[in-house]
Amino acid sequence: MSLSQLNFEDPQDAAAWNNRGNALDSQGKYQEAIDSYDKALALDPQDAVAWNNRGSALGGLGRYQDAIDSYDKALALDPKLRVAKKNRALALESRRRKPKVEARWEPQLYEGGNEMELKFKLEKTTKNTCRYQ
Repeated sequence: MSLSQLNFEDPQDAAAWNNRGNALDSQGKYQEAIDSYDKALALDPQDAVAWNNRGSALGGLGRYQDAIDSYDKALALDPKLRVAKKNRALALESRRRKPKVEARWEPQLYEGGNEMELKFKLEKTTKNTCRYQ
């Protein structure tokens, strides 16, 4: 069964929509992930983690200002959410460099209380541009 055909036992379960968004984001299906995060947030607009994850998917589409806005909402709800702070900083840098950088967006999702380590490095490409990897 594909994620797009996934039937939830409870379509009002915000956590299930957030998890679906995480799965889609990990497959590079950013717009579908955003749609899932939006459904999760419609059910629970106070979910800082879902706001963070939404920002990650927006960044995957190169929509850095929208991503920053989502991270800001996450941090307004939970100022100690370190993953949102890190992702916001990455989005700010990506937005600043966007005209001259080919960015490979690898934001962090927040799952089950574990933070993935933010890993990227600046690397020169053959076009004399830089990308994050």
